[in-house]
Amino acid sequence: MDPDVQVAFVSVMATLVATSGVVATALINRPRKSVAAEPEAEDYLDERDVLERMLSLISENERKEGTITRLRAEAAKKDKEIRRLQAENVQLMLLNRSQNE
Repeated sequence: MDPDVQVAFVSVMATLVATSGVVATALINRPRKSVAAEPEAEDYLDERDVLERMLSLISENERKEGTITRLRAEAAKKDKEIRRLQAENVQLMLLNRSQNE
């Protein structure tokens, strides 16, 4: 048999063995199906509690989005001021050079 064919055959066999090992490990380690809690259970969440929590998270998200928007506007304003000051600095440096010459 040609050596190149032998190498290809061994590579295919190694890939098959590795793949079957990965599949077997995945099957062994898969999570078990948990039994759903009964609605009558004492520790279930009330729909009102869930709704209140969701509304709380929404309002917190809106507050954070407002803060992010404000901070982005402030950052843009500061970037604009930095560019203005840099341009002024360049003008002053050029003026200083022209006066020194």
